[in-house]
Amino acid sequence: MEHRYDTWTREQLVTAALRQTPANNSGQGKHDYSNVNYTLAGMVIEKVTGKPWAAEIKYRILNPLGLRSTVLPGTDPRMPAPHSRAYRKLPAPADQEIFDVTEFNPSMFTSAGDMISTAEDLNRFYHALLGGRLLPQQQLKEMKTTVPADGSRSTTVNFNSDWYSNPLRVVEAEFCG
Repeated sequence: MEHRYDTWTREQLVTAALRQTPANNSGQGKHDYSNVNYTLAGMVIEKVTGKPWAAEIKYRILNPLGLRSTVLPGTDPRMPAPHSRAYRKLPAPADQEIFDVTEFNPSMFTSAGDMISTAEDLNRFYHALLGGRLLPQQQLKEMKTTVPADGSRSTTVNFNSDWYSNPLRVVEAEFCG
């Protein structure tokens, strides 16, 4: 909690990631997610375009799709309205006190997740992406090659993952029930 307003540079984040033991991805089909790949992607965007990655996201995605409730806050810890609160149990006292962590400096995520949006904007984005409005057809086809694209409905679920939450029940009710 005492470091939630600290500012992190991308160079600090990449250096910290490189100090970690690499994941063992020797199993077929095994994948481990890492924010550092998106941090590096943001750095590449800036190197290629000469502009901040956030400006490119606004120019190429947010503005054309009319995503007016989606923001890239940079180092601003405030949460724009409308929003839900974020709560977290920290790995400390046995009583498992719950803390409101809605406000924090998102620079620790940079291009890996420095974005705040609404469910409406998120659904509009995915509809445009999968509907062919953001990528050329060949790129969209490649993106969808490993995942079968079926159906016409989508849902967005917001939950805190520090304690038992099962968003699968919502997904099953919407798509399987």
